[in-house]
Amino acid sequence: TEIYTLSLHDALPISREDSQITDRYNTTETIFNTHDVQLAKNLLDAYGVRLVVIGPLERGQADPRKRYDADGLAKFSTFLPLIYKNPQVEIYYNPPAEKS
Repeated sequence: TEIYTLSLHDALPISREDSQITDRYNTTETIFNTHDVQLAKNLLDAYGVRLVVIGPLERGQADPRKRYDADGLAKFSTFLPLIYKNPQVEIYYNPPAEKS
């Protein structure tokens, strides 16, 4: 059985296994906090993530203790196309990786 998280930024399916939940949580943290564009792209592709949402939650406006690294968030604009923006939210599209 797969469980999908309720927060938009964490669209990774998770099972009821604690180790899988921890792994997916850590992967989400890495995707948002890393400054390494290639690492972020590889992880997004590995989990089939197509949309990255940057909003108040990711910026820590809802809870400053849960803020992601600002430079880590800024990296998405350097390699993903912006498909939606309003004063609070940006949505980036991660196209599927090209098959070789």
